[in-house]
Amino acid sequence: SLLHGCVNFRVHDMEFSRFSHAGLSIRGRDARGVVYASDFLSNYKCQPTPVDCLGYGVVIAGDADLPRPPLALGTEDAVFVEDSYFHDNRHGIASNYGSRYVARHNTFVTTPRTRDFGMIDAHGRQDGSSQGSRSWEIYDNTLRMQSPAMVAADGISLRGGDGVVFGNTLEAGIAYVASLRNETCSGVYPLADQIREAYVWDNDWNPVPGYNPDSIWVSASCLPYIQEGRDFFRFARVGYLPYTYPHPLRS
Repeated sequence: SLLHGCVNFRVHDMEFSRFSHAGLSIRGRDARGVVYASDFLSNYKCQPTPVDCLGYGVVIAGDADLPRPPLALGTEDAVFVEDSYFHDNRHGIASNYGSRYVARHNTFVTTPRTRDFGMIDAHGRQDGSSQGSRSWEIYDNTLRMQSPAMVAADGISLRGGDGVVFGNTLEAGIAYVASLRNETCSGVYPLADQIREAYVWDNDWNPVPGYNPDSIWVSASCLPYIQEGRDFFRFARVGYLPYTYPHPLRS
């Protein structure tokens, strides 16, 4: 665990395997640094209720007790995860509590036992929590189903925050590029920390027969709250430029 807002950290050339909660946990409102060239393997374990099935490669959390940070896409103010390999995790990356992260140039592989959980995740505000994820930048990743002929898999699952999703390759068997929803879709718009500025464009994806034919899926209960042209868009965010790659801390 890297706690209390570590700044300018580097985690690299590591393997995190078979943890029942998280291989790597990064927490703090102003956490900033880079994780790269590492493997996250089979971090997944099912236990009796109320624990159920947990297991994450990287958990990125802000600070639930501090004010929600500003939207700062394309800057160094995020946790960067790049050039790493994720296999058989509940979520390869999970986030919450005002977190800001960038996932780029990674490979995510799901398996029959983890396929129902998003490979790349962002939590929204839940009952009992003070805030959800703040931002995500997800680009130039490869998402893969270990056995695509068997079943369909979840890919990028976003339940709160704002950001960009582009240039990703989603191979056969993944039901959509991104699912957009909220933890609870009831109340007056806008809901707390819900998706308001999601830009999804130029991803390589093909529909899965028998599943959602659209590259972006919004759950029926969330349709009044997450609408195309108001809360999400299928084109590039005006003025957005990705932060320097590779991350300068790697040099």
